[in-house]
Amino acid sequence: FSHCRNPLYVGNYLLILGVGVASCSAIFVFIIIPLMALAYWAIIAAEENFLRNKFGEVFDTYCAKFSRVFFNPSGLRSTLNGMKFHWARVVVKEYGTTFAWTLGYILVVMQNAWISGRYKISSPLIIALSIALGAVVLAFLVSRFLKKREIIRG
Repeated sequence: FSHCRNPLYVGNYLLILGVGVASCSAIFVFIIIPLMALAYWAIIAAEENFLRNKFGEVFDTYCAKFSRVFFNPSGLRSTLNGMKFHWARVVVKEYGTTFAWTLGYILVVMQNAWISGRYKISSPLIIALSIALGAVVLAFLVSRFLKKREIIRG
């Protein structure tokens, strides 16, 4: 949050944009993506209003330093050096989101192969995507099991 005020929303929007481009769907590109931009704009505005009412001048100072949606790479090396990545946290907290995005991308590529007439069960692309699909589903099920049994805690 010291490089952009809304990095999670920006990241999600970029993922949606990627799915839209990969889908080769005019409806997705010209209707869904703008609607998502409008939805995120409204969510961000509401959150900022809440934060401004709660923190006042402190939040205004923060807003003056950091962009709402544009990334400022200044000091990124320092930020990354001060972070530790926790795989357990990904498994426990983010497995559903990771599963949904990965599944979405795989299915979009398979759909594009189907639409273009290149979908053949024996195709190396379809075989690789099918294996990836199975791996993603298995990883989701294992992650869910580990979380529900509290074997891994984030």
